[in-house]
Amino acid sequence: YPTFTSDGKLIIFGTNGVTFWDVDKNKMEDQALQGHSSAITNMLFSRDGRTLASLASDGIVLTSLDKESSTHLDFGDYAGQFSGVMAFSPDGKSFTALGNDGMIFNWDIADNPPVLHDPVDAPYDNNVSRLTLSPDGKYVIYESSGKLNIWDIAQEDFIRDAIGIEDST
Repeated sequence: YPTFTSDGKLIIFGTNGVTFWDVDKNKMEDQALQGHSSAITNMLFSRDGRTLASLASDGIVLTSLDKESSTHLDFGDYAGQFSGVMAFSPDGKSFTALGNDGMIFNWDIADNPPVLHDPVDAPYDNNVSRLTLSPDGKYVIYESSGKLNIWDIAQEDFIRDAIGIEDST
């Protein structure tokens, strides 16, 4: 699951340690990623490329590449596992992740430490393939079983019935 920064200049991949590949310079650098005690199963860059989210069975860690610091996100009493579907808001101020059991977790990551909003038990199945946050961070938009769902985080409800997505191929 190699992951690009949005500008396409850096690729990251790995499971225990990670490798940063500077595409322009064709240079690779292995680094230990702090904060996990188990193998990483998914990684995602923020839009500006300065923060890396990594997921393992022990939770989610946000790593500031500028400050070379890591924060293990608090997820309260949640005992489930995260599905691997996660997203940064376009402005980089919030982060959302989905649990395998239907829970939606949203953090304000501009705060230090990041603040977890009350997790929401949104009705979706385990077939979520994509997730994004609206530019203002108010809505979670995700695709599940061929339908587009728009979830209002504050109201804890869908803003409309799911929209069927037709295969354009």
